[in-house]
Order: sequence, then C-alpha cells, then structure tokens
Amino acid sequence: MLFPILTIFCNAGLLEALLVSRQFIEQEVPKTNVLFADPVQADSALSCSFRCLGKNVTGDCNVFFYNKTTLNCHLGDLSEIDRSKENNSTQLVWKLKGCSVPENPINGKWYCETNIKQEKCFLVCFPGYVAKSFRGLYCYLYEDQAKWDKSPNEFECLPTVIAITGGFYFPMVGQLSTFGPDGQVRLPNHLGHYFRQHIVQYFRGQIIYCGGYYVRNKCYRLNFTSGGEGTSMQISTKIRINSASVIVQDRYYIIGGDLAESQAQAEYILEADGLSYDGMLTPELTDANTAPSCAIRFTDKSFVNIVKDMVTEYDISAGTSKALPNLNIPRQRFGCDSYLDEDEELVSIVAGGNTVDSAYTAEIFKPSFGQWIIIGNLTYPRESHAVVTTSDGVFAIGGENNPTGKVEKLDIKTKTWIDTGLNYDPDSAFFAATAIPVDILPP
Repeated sequence: MLFPILTIFCNAGLLEALLVSRQFIEQEVPKTNVLFADPVQADSALSCSFRCLGKNVTGDCNVFFYNKTTLNCHLGDLSEIDRSKENNSTQLVWKLKGCSVPENPINGKWYCETNIKQEKCFLVCFPGYVAKSFRGLYCYLYEDQAKWDKSPNEFECLPTVIAITGGFYFPMVGQLSTFGPDGQVRLPNHLGHYFRQHIVQYFRGQIIYCGGYYVRNKCYRLNFTSGGEGTSMQISTKIRINSASVIVQDRYYIIGGDLAESQAQAEYILEADGLSYDGMLTPELTDANTAPSCAIRFTDKSFVNIVKDMVTEYDISAGTSKALPNLNIPRQRFGCDSYLDEDEELVSIVAGGNTVDSAYTAEIFKPSFGQWIIIGNLTYPRESHAVVTTSDGVFAIGGENNPTGKVEKLDIKTKTWIDTGLNYDPDSAFFAATAIPVDILPP
C-alpha cells in the first residue's frame, strides 16, 4: 500500500509544492518593495527555495521568484519603506513564512503590516483603554523559525482613570492628581519639576510628560513601580510649548507648538528605545496664531491634527497627509479625543475653546457620515481644558474659565453632556490630562 502513496508524492510538481509551502507562502507584494539580486540558474522552484533558505545571495533573502521558462532563480529582499502608494503594480513571489497573527485581546485588537521587510503587529486598544506596557510586536527569524520578539500573552488593554500632571497656577504645576468615579485624588508623588502648557501620555508603561513653559525641550517619566519619577530625556533641540500629542502604533507623536522652531516639524518618541526622531512635516502649523492644535488617533495607522477649523490626516506608514472636512466652528485651546459609539464606530470629538461660539459647543466626526456634526452644548464654558475618554466614558474636565471645577460626561447615545456632580481643581488640566491604568496607582 505504501508504493502508490510514494508514487503520488514523488510527482515532481506536488512534492515541490509541498516542500516549498513548508517555509514559504505565495503572495502578491508591491513591485517597488522587491529588491532582487542578479538571477542565478536553478532547475526548479524547489531548488530556488533551498538557495533562499541557505541565503546563497549577497545580503538577506526572504522572497524569491522562479522563472520556469528561463530557469532563472531571482533571490531577493523586501525594502523597509512601503512605496505601494506611489506604484500600485505588484509581483507574485514566494515569501518566507512569518509569525501567526495573535488573537485579539479583550478591549483591543491587533493591526498587522506584512508587506514590508519585517512583519509587525501593533496593539490597538479601544478608546478608554491603554496598553499595559508595549504596543509593538515584531517578527524575527530564530534558527529559521519565525518568532515574535515578545509573547503576545503579555499584551493587555487595561481600564483607565484620568491623570492630570501640573497645571496653570502654583502649586498645581508640580502636582499629580487623578479623577475617577469617586472624584479627584491628589497623589503624594510630587512631579519633581513644574509643568504647565505641556503634553502627557501613558506610554511604555509609564506616564511620560514633555515640553511646556518650564521644561521646554525635555520629557520626564513617572513610574510608580520604580518609586516615582525617572530620568529626564532630551526630546529634541526644539522647544515645545502648547504642543499636541497622540500615540499611533508604537510612536508617541509631539506636534507643533507656540514657537517658530517647533512649528511645521513633528517628532516622535519610539517605543523600542525611548528616543526621539523627526516625524513628518506639518505645513498647516506655520505661525504662533495656530497654536495650540489638538491631535487624535484616527485609524490604526494615522492621526488627525486639528488647527482652528482645519483637519489634516497623517498616515504614518505611508508618510502622507490629506485634508479632511473642516470643523463647523474654528477653535483654539480646546479639548479633543475619540470614543466608540453605540455602533462601535470610532468617533472623534472636539469641545470648547476660546474663539467665538466655541466655549460651550462640541462636535463629532463619524467617518460613516463624512462630516463634523454639532452635538449638545457643554453645561459649562471651557477653554484650556481637557477632553479625556476612560473606560467609564468621555469627560470634559478643568479649564481656565470654569471656576467651579465642575466635571461633565458625554451621554454617547443622546450626544448631550451630563453634570457628574463631581468637582476637579479648576487650576489643573491645562492641556495635561490623559488616561492611565487604574491598577498602576500607588495605594
């Protein structure tokens, strides 16, 4: 009985297909991404695959193309930069198998890119939830086996409360507080420096706040597990005051600012090493009158930056930008964030401001509608405040012109604002609030 089976499997085409498919998959890739070395002669696709696995070519080899007519074996690699937007032609190749896409965690999902040299996935937590520590997962070959650089089981999306660093007046400029269902909690940890008109994000498992009136071109890290404030790091030679910030994939973007040197050039902190790199140009930020702007993660690979009423989407993978519909009301010193609505669609929201008609108003952008829509008014006028989404909802908190310190919450279904009955120190939340995990707080 074995002989017929062996006869079948000895069929050259079938055997070749089986062996090749163990290590490679056939895939269409952008032609502009394929870097082929000079072709070599081979008698089959199978021997071509063995050459690639043996790396019998200058440099790396993770793709090959076998021309049956000419018996040419083209061994190659994929470029780091995806230029598929520039040229949409494709090439069918055998691509070295990569890592399996991990299962989505609770309150989040994975966004993966597999058409460039290194396969990678990014944890995208739903609004109101943040990554426990890292967001980027990278596929490497270890002894010819594709493995993730970290265990996907380590990646979680955690529920949050609001954290506020610094403020506008003393002594709040040096303090840290949180706001949750029980109201404001002033934490004993002093920030170690004064912070005002700065930015803050939960990134790399730490609260990282950057720039501002006192710190200017540095970032500081607050890590409760290590006992308090960590070391400072230089973010750039640019002074960043009244900047915007947003996290997309494994990058913490810092955008714009009051001073000419910080306008028109974004930068980002990379999760892997904590260092700062120049980001894309932001040409709409051209003078001090445009600051501060506000930024929101828009898709799994892009963010929007809002300047007065002008909205621009930046695709960080392609390095491109495009204009989106304008706000209905021009705004400055306003709050912004995103949330999942009742249809589980990602919705952007802006509220408040110090321009005409903006202090009480709010509007949302629902991509399926394709335009900004005015929703219910804020209960209290706000400027220089924060709009933050936590796992408990969307909140408007703080602000210069809200002396009562009232905090309100958006009713997502009715698109109206509800007074929570809770107060927060009105001298805080001056563009300096973010969502942090509930369970990292000290006892």
